[in-house]
Amino acid sequence: MTPAIFLVTGLDEAAMLSTTLGLLLDQPSPVVVSYAVDVEPQELMRTICDMSGIIERKNVGLDHGCVSCTIREDTLRTLQRLVTADRWKTIIACLPAGANAMQICRIVAQSPGHLPGVEISAVLAALDGKQLADDLTGPDLLCERGMGLHEDDHRGVAEVLGGLVEHADVIAVIDRSPEPAHAGLVRTIARPDALLVEEWSDFDSMTIRCGVHDHDAVESWIADVPVTFHPEVPDGVWRLMLDSSHPMHPVRLQEQIGVLGAGKFRTRGAFWLPTRPQSVCQWDGAGGQLSIGTARCWGNGESPCSRLVMTGLLEHGDPRTALTQAFRSALVSDEEMCTRGRAWEVMTDGLEPWLGMVGEIPHDLP
Repeated sequence: MTPAIFLVTGLDEAAMLSTTLGLLLDQPSPVVVSYAVDVEPQELMRTICDMSGIIERKNVGLDHGCVSCTIREDTLRTLQRLVTADRWKTIIACLPAGANAMQICRIVAQSPGHLPGVEISAVLAALDGKQLADDLTGPDLLCERGMGLHEDDHRGVAEVLGGLVEHADVIAVIDRSPEPAHAGLVRTIARPDALLVEEWSDFDSMTIRCGVHDHDAVESWIADVPVTFHPEVPDGVWRLMLDSSHPMHPVRLQEQIGVLGAGKFRTRGAFWLPTRPQSVCQWDGAGGQLSIGTARCWGNGESPCSRLVMTGLLEHGDPRTALTQAFRSALVSDEEMCTRGRAWEVMTDGLEPWLGMVGEIPHDLP
């Protein structure tokens, strides 16, 4: 029989441990593989244990010096090894704090023949109920909290945790039930059919053993160009989609980015530029931290668009009017489209530090 496989993600190590222990105690014949990153010497420790104790503990060498690549590749190899051993009915992989399971799930879904018997039952995101709103909307960086996969991990806490929630099939809230609006924020950021467990200690994880991971639904929800949008939101939460077929003006975008990207809200999506008409430019941020980059080229038959989805708490204010105005100001106008066209021949557009040189054709991200 193929074992059930659960992937546990999160930022708070205590919440991740509680989630893992809940699975360990509920599930039949379980084995746990857990990872810990020693930031300063950049070492990855893998530990495998079951109810009898520790089976294996080993330092894993970094693949090409990349922690994320090593976590992905070693997790896949270890899952395959544990499945092949045919000793356990349940495999629980607790990833390092801040690591995303997305690439692991993509490889499993896209190359099933290379990993026989490896089927993901559920991806879980473990959240600390005491500081849910701050973790999802605050400005802290991972390195400021002593978190992250390396010493200078300058990713935003809210950006990383928001991404983990968006990818999860099950969101486990640990230690304290969240306020209704904060739980509503999680539900709004999460995939609509994801399960939010507000009292993990009372939850019977056998109910997700049959498999709740839907890879196609996940990919649709986290697509670089958002295709799914639900305007109805719980009380205390706001959501806004800004959408246009027009590109962003490279100068006015930089003028408005402080409004569009700085605030206590989650924002993600894509945009295009007349100076880079082939490129899907990715937009991903939260809590005032924003990342932009080139994701891929627009596909055949795909109409370029500038589309951003923003989600926040009303207790932090309602910036929707200001965001809408800033978005419209940043767009190339109808007149500019008529006089200059959709593709502008320029040597530079001021966005090189984030998007690379003008004229470079982006390689599709994995």
